[in-house]
Amino acid sequence: MARRRVAHGRRGRITYEKGRMVVIPRYQNVYLGREVKDVGKKGLDKLSEVRGILKQLDEDAKHGVSLRTINARTRILWLAVLRDEDFSKEERRKAVRMINEFRRKYGWKPLKPKKPLS
Repeated sequence: MARRRVAHGRRGRITYEKGRMVVIPRYQNVYLGREVKDVGKKGLDKLSEVRGILKQLDEDAKHGVSLRTINARTRILWLAVLRDEDFSKEERRKAVRMINEFRRKYGWKPLKPKKPLS
């Protein structure tokens, strides 16, 4: 399994993956890494991307990324799912369910929206 190193520079984060350097802009909250290369366009396209991000967060936790950081990233992902207009109501529900199942796995409370999912 390829190891990743992440450094923070003045223009954003720099990560080393599969023999090359990738710069992640500061404004991008979630870097999707090997699972999904979404460095340019903002937003999520599919439910499979949410699954891929969760898989990568699980891998990051196993490689020593702090659980506090993983917890924060799941919240960012959850907010992105809620705000993304391209998700259908059913996809949004499934994505929220996947995120909350991931959170339960680590012993964290599930996230609940203040308004019903639309």
